[in-house]
Amino acid sequence: ASSDIAAITKALDDYNKLSEAAKNKLTNGEKALLDSLKTKAEELKAAEEADAAATAEANKFKTDNAAILGKNVDNITAADKDTIDKALQDYNTLSQAAKDKLTAEKSNLDGKKEKVDAIITAISSVNASVNNDKCYNLNGQRTSNSAKGIVIKNGKKIFVR
Repeated sequence: ASSDIAAITKALDDYNKLSEAAKNKLTNGEKALLDSLKTKAEELKAAEEADAAATAEANKFKTDNAAILGKNVDNITAADKDTIDKALQDYNTLSQAAKDKLTAEKSNLDGKKEKVDAIITAISSVNASVNNDKCYNLNGQRTSNSAKGIVIKNGKKIFVR
């Protein structure tokens, strides 16, 4: 384990302090074994440090984007688009190791992005289908364009004389 590096290093230092005669009596490759153990322990330590860095990076992403990650997909509105887009941009800047720790969060954001895109598309199609020439009275009943009084035209209340 990486925690054994100190002990392995001490054993190598002790080996190097031996006389040549004592080193020659060690014929079973003890020095090579110690060198190999030290190399492996250093590799393990580097891997543990890399994993800790990726975990910290993933945790920072979760903290920075907690508001949108915690929001239920059923409560997503068009107003959430910028927040979702920013979270996805933040995700794209992460290391691959951090991304590997955030697969559920990425899936969550993708689902929310899909939902907000569908909402915006629906709003756009409704806006495109509005006929601006129609007039309505205050009861919401369609009236002729020449109707007098307060009418609603283009979504605004106007007074026609």
